[in-house]
Amino acid sequence: MASHARRSLERWRTTYLGLLLVGSVLAALAAHPGGLAGPAVGPLASTAAVALALATFVQARFLAAPATRERSRSRAAAEGLKGLVYQYLAGVAPYDAPDRAAVLDAKVGELETQVEDLAHLVVGVDPDDRDLPAVTGVADYRRERAEGQRAWHVQAAREHLQRAKAWRTAEILSAAAATVVAALGGVNKSHDLSVWVTVATTFAAAFAAQAAAGQHDRVADSCARTAHDLGTLLRRFDPTTATSATSAGFVADVEGVLAAQNRTWLSLFQSSRGLEQPGSP
Repeated sequence: MASHARRSLERWRTTYLGLLLVGSVLAALAAHPGGLAGPAVGPLASTAAVALALATFVQARFLAAPATRERSRSRAAAEGLKGLVYQYLAGVAPYDAPDRAAVLDAKVGELETQVEDLAHLVVGVDPDDRDLPAVTGVADYRRERAEGQRAWHVQAAREHLQRAKAWRTAEILSAAAATVVAALGGVNKSHDLSVWVTVATTFAAAFAAQAAAGQHDRVADSCARTAHDLGTLLRRFDPTTATSATSAGFVADVEGVLAAQNRTWLSLFQSSRGLEQPGSP
């Protein structure tokens, strides 16, 4: 459910951006066709109108704050379920007693109750058929869960920093292009380039909106802190000498770090206003 929600959100953001940029360019061509044949202007204008209308629909239906928050909550719930499964497989308290299956069932029920209003998000989604993690004790948990999550968060921090840099670069280049085109229009009075200034400005605003919606810098910072905290716990824990109590404490601490990261991620996107549509020409 978590991966499905993430892919869905990214797909709609990409769709929105593509429609907005294509619509902006086509609208500019229709307004100032230049050497284009007259009969082509009408279809260009119509296609531009359709693209921009679809962009508005996608933004309002799939990228506005309510839709973004729904997907954020579904991701948080899925990560919570994953944590419960790992604790159960590790066999530490409260999953070290004969009734541990009942304990897990009760905790899963509590979590599902909190997101029962999101059931529509999984309609038509095929269940994940992957095998359960190869965890049969704390040593396996340390390797599969703690070390695996530390490595994942290190990589995620790098990827989000790269995305933030890419969006900023695209925004700066678009803004620079708008400045250059405006300057050329001021020098060459025989050609009205104002519409292309608007297009470049729209591109810059769209890239800035994408960067703001993704909150890549903040997500990268949160992932980096999570990786650091997990690394500290890993250095302090030796499964070969651990007692039942210290093993349970280690698992609880790891899940606490991951739960804190989950809450941080959720708060970032719960407070987000969604993806706002910049002005178009």
